[in-house]
Amino acid sequence: MIIYARSPYTIEINEAAQVGSKLEIFLWNTPNSIPATATFTLSKKVASDSQRSTVYNISPYIREYIENIVSSDGTNNQWCNVSIKRYKETSAGVYSLVDTTTYAGVDGYNNYIGGYNQTNPLDNYCLLADNTKEIQYNLGAIPYVNVLINNALGDKLDVEYKDTSNNNVITTPVFGTGVSAGKYMYKVPLTTSSANYNNGTITTLKYFVGGTLTYSSIFNVTPICESKYTPVQCSFINRFGGWQFLTFFKAQTNQLTVSSTMYNLLPSAYNYNAYKGQSKAFNFNARQTVTLNTGFVPQNYSDLIQDLMLSEVVLLDNKPVTLKTNQTDLKTTIQDKNINYTMDFEYAYNLLNNVI
Repeated sequence: MIIYARSPYTIEINEAAQVGSKLEIFLWNTPNSIPATATFTLSKKVASDSQRSTVYNISPYIREYIENIVSSDGTNNQWCNVSIKRYKETSAGVYSLVDTTTYAGVDGYNNYIGGYNQTNPLDNYCLLADNTKEIQYNLGAIPYVNVLINNALGDKLDVEYKDTSNNNVITTPVFGTGVSAGKYMYKVPLTTSSANYNNGTITTLKYFVGGTLTYSSIFNVTPICESKYTPVQCSFINRFGGWQFLTFFKAQTNQLTVSSTMYNLLPSAYNYNAYKGQSKAFNFNARQTVTLNTGFVPQNYSDLIQDLMLSEVVLLDNKPVTLKTNQTDLKTTIQDKNINYTMDFEYAYNLLNNVI
């Protein structure tokens, strides 16, 4: 079961005759093992004999063990293992174990309409992406998706590539039947560098349980050869907690904003040097912003734009940025005909290195 830790996930303990409760949270990243003692221990007393329920939100603790920096990093810090032990307090300081439950936590989020404690219930195969969207990419910059697997020995994951005419089929194993049971996250490329797929790729992820095809996900991937502008690849963490790639193909505008502090100078002598002036600027630095355009995209790209605007981790060509655009129309083909999104970004660092 997957917990999307940017939204609250609550654990309730409501046992008969309990006077309080305790929650032990065990968190660890692969390849480490479960810690011998709880990472966090929380406890509460019941409100009254008629209100014995105690509730804990574990999402903030899970996020302590997730760190997304750049898409080229390994996947071990992109998610974490979670084990929860629930205890009821039968008398002051005396606890009895109720149960133990294991999860995997990712840095995704849920929508309000879905209600509380939304999770991905799949135990074996969890795709951290939306495969209903056409993926447009700059030819040569191959995108990928993250897949979180909880496999048993004998399971396997393959990825099948074929061109848009269902020819030139290539099947590549992501992992085979000999992989030990456990939870793993994989990066699965959505196409290959073969010229056979220069007009597009139909990519199918196939997960086999004990030799039987159990889950599959199909992506339509289209390369764009932009001849006039220099495409910029935007990578960010989407609502599912996986890396998402969105290419801005069209015109870009770069802007530089310089800041400094102005001071009046004290002359060194009454017969001062007029060339020095009476004031001088110090503490120079600069921030760079860029305005990008997607080019014409399908209508359902509005979901990707939403994910981008709500993401806490955004990079342009692997450089950290913050999205300055905080409002946009979610466009439709009926009203807007050809859909283009324009986004403003600011690079998340000073141009002059002043890190101490």
